[in-house]
Amino acid sequence: VSLFSLLIIVSLSQLVLAFCIFRLGFFFSVICVLFWLDYFAALSFYLSLITLILLWSVFSLALLALYLALFRFVSMHFGCQPAGLSSSAKSSQCVVGPPPINDFEIVTDMVGPCLRWQRV
Repeated sequence: VSLFSLLIIVSLSQLVLAFCIFRLGFFFSVICVLFWLDYFAALSFYLSLITLILLWSVFSLALLALYLALFRFVSMHFGCQPAGLSSSAKSSQCVVGPPPINDFEIVTDMVGPCLRWQRV
């Protein structure tokens, strides 16, 4: 199991747990209002609100982990495109890491995991 898939699994499980806590706290605050327990109702409401904020942050982390996993998958399986050249005499390549210093010149900066460069 890769680190990204583990991060996605943990984030989604925390998302489900926070949603359940939010629903339980909201239900408890409604019951407290029905029985005129104002202090407990307010406390339960604020706890539910904090849980909702945590729910949103966990959801954002899960989306970020999903985006990173998707980016890694695409870059690993499809690579990156070589830099476009106007002249067909020059050849361009895309590699991971810096090109040899003497023979090549960097034409663009890092694009994902790849460095675009061309032969001079």
